[in-house]
Amino acid sequence: MRDYEIIVIFGVERVPELTSTHIDAVTDRISQHNGEVNSVHSWGRRKFAYAIKRQREGHYVLVEFSMDPADVGALENSLRISEDIMRFLVVREDEDARAAPAVPAEAAR
Repeated sequence: MRDYEIIVIFGVERVPELTSTHIDAVTDRISQHNGEVNSVHSWGRRKFAYAIKRQREGHYVLVEFSMDPADVGALENSLRISEDIMRFLVVREDEDARAAPAVPAEAAR
């Protein structure tokens, strides 16, 4: 199993107030595809840089999860058919980036 992150944007028009029901819908789909949710972070309502489907803002949610790489495609397909989700992006977490040592403040200059 590998670690992944998914950022989901819920449209404000269809989802005026983001509730735990909407977030649970995403985490349930991850569980249905043999994934394990590690953490969920709601970023709240944010403005877009440009209009998407004639909307200027959306609710952002970040979910960190573990899943077999073979099941990620099926998860993406199930999220595409949801009418509440405007956009989503699944990325694999890089193990090297998490293990990299912090650069001291003096060396960064």
